[in-house]
Amino acid sequence: MQEISIRVATLADDAALRDIDQQTWSPSTAPADRWPTDKPFFTESAGPDLVVAADVDGTAIGYSRLESVFPVPSTQHVLGINGFAVHPQWQGRGVAGRLLTATIALARERGARKLTLRVLASNPGAIRVYQRAGFVEEGRLTGLFLLEGQYVDDLLMSLDLSDAQLATTS
Repeated sequence: MQEISIRVATLADDAALRDIDQQTWSPSTAPADRWPTDKPFFTESAGPDLVVAADVDGTAIGYSRLESVFPVPSTQHVLGINGFAVHPQWQGRGVAGRLLTATIALARERGARKLTLRVLASNPGAIRVYQRAGFVEEGRLTGLFLLEGQYVDDLLMSLDLSDAQLATTS
């Protein structure tokens, strides 16, 4: 069995991460259009230092991207997961849980006290993964998206990273 490692991404992961997005995109997982194949995965606001990659033999097979939630000083203590995917060939092998664990650790390292994400209600598999990692539903925008003729809720989920929360879960 091939060994899966978890690491911070590098610029060399760009093509593999774009491919993962191509392989995993669907209207049930993302309300936006599919990531263009000619557009770099990394941007000025989201470089490789904020992306956790799952890796097999030097090739990224999954990722989690952290970003600032709002570009204002009063929210510097909050980071958001704005992109999370595991290549279909590697799904169901615990990669998502390992990516979330490493992403939570990176968010703490960066000084975050709260980690948020948004997920479509039409993606129950992802919701279960997030809940297993301790995320709770904090808000719901009912019928926010019209996807393939169906209105779909947008869920805001969060994980409290403060010391007080850590003490109550130990």
